[in-house]
Amino acid sequence: MLESGRVYQVWVRGREGLHPYPTFVLDEQGRATTAIGSLPPGAREVLVTNEREGGSEDPTSRPLLSAPLG
Repeated sequence: MLESGRVYQVWVRGREGLHPYPTFVLDEQGRATTAIGSLPPGAREVLVTNEREGGSEDPTSRPLLSAPLG
């Protein structure tokens, strides 16, 4: 489960590996929204990791959530 007060980052696994997407934080009710935009070629999975403020070019933690695409 995701926790308030932490920064999370979205990743999309494509044909050429993981692609970084925006970071987000949960609001007081434990909700958040973010936009992914266009997907990389061969996109097959969305993941969420706990990252530092501003995000990262590569994941620094194991995925907390994942969901298949398609």
